[in-house]
Amino acid sequence: MGAHLRSASFACLALVGALVALVACGPIPPPANPYTAAPDLLNDMTALRGGVQSFRIAGSVTHVGKQRVQGKAFLFAELPTRLRVDILSPFGTTLSVLTVDDGHFALSDHREGHCYSGPAAPCNIARLIGVSLPAEDLIQLVLGQVPLIEPDRPPTIQWLRSGFYRVTLQRGHSVQHLDIDPDREILPLHRAVLEERKKVVYEVSFSRWRQVASRMLPLEVRIRMPADNAEVILRYETHNIELDVALPDDAWRQQFPAGCPVHEVHCD
Repeated sequence: MGAHLRSASFACLALVGALVALVACGPIPPPANPYTAAPDLLNDMTALRGGVQSFRIAGSVTHVGKQRVQGKAFLFAELPTRLRVDILSPFGTTLSVLTVDDGHFALSDHREGHCYSGPAAPCNIARLIGVSLPAEDLIQLVLGQVPLIEPDRPPTIQWLRSGFYRVTLQRGHSVQHLDIDPDREILPLHRAVLEERKKVVYEVSFSRWRQVASRMLPLEVRIRMPADNAEVILRYETHNIELDVALPDDAWRQQFPAGCPVHEVHCD
C-alpha cells in the first residue's frame, strides 16, 4: 500500500510540476490599458528615443561572418550623419578607423595596410562593420532606433503571446515588423525585422536597456543581415557612454598614414 501511496504522490507532484510549467510558459496577457492604434505607439516610442545630438561610446564589437573578429570599439557621432568608428585589438593596437562626413567615407585598414576613400554608401561602410547600412541608420541603431519605412497602407498592431506589441508597416513588397516592450515609461524596442519580397533584409535585436543621463539606451545591439552572411554585435556599459558631448571637427576627417596606398571605391 505504501508503494501505491508513494507512486500516487509522485504522480501528483509530476502533475503539479507540469501545470506550473504550463502556466510559466503560457501567454502573457496585454497590459490593462493597451495601445490599440499603431501610430500612437510609434509616436510615443519615437518621442522617448529622440533628442540626442551627439555621442561618444566605448565598448566592444564582434563580427561574425567568414571569420569571427573581436575588438574594442570607439564610436563617435554627430547626428544625423557624422560618424567615426575606431576598432582596436584586445591588446590596444589600432586595427582600423572609419570616418563619415558630408557624404564622404574614409577607411584606414591597418591590418592589411590599405586605405579607402569614396562616397559614404552602405557598401563602403560594410568594409568595416560587415553589414551594409547607411551611416545615419547605424547611428540610430546604436541609440535603440531603426529607420521606419513609409507605409502605403495603415500600419497594424497586435499583442504577442510573448509579451510584446508587434507593429507591422508595409510598403509595396517591403514589410517591417517591430516588437516593442509594453512599459509605457520606456517603450524599448526589442526586435526589428525588415523583409523585401518575404526575404529578410536585416534583423536587429536590442537588449540590456539602461538609463544613461535622462535617456534609456540599449547596451547590446545585434545586427544580422542574411544577404551579407554577417552578424555584428555591439556591447557597451553605461559608464562608457557620453551623450550630447562637444566633438572636434577634425574627428570626422582622417589623415591616412604615410605610404598607405589609397583606393577610390564606389558601389555598383
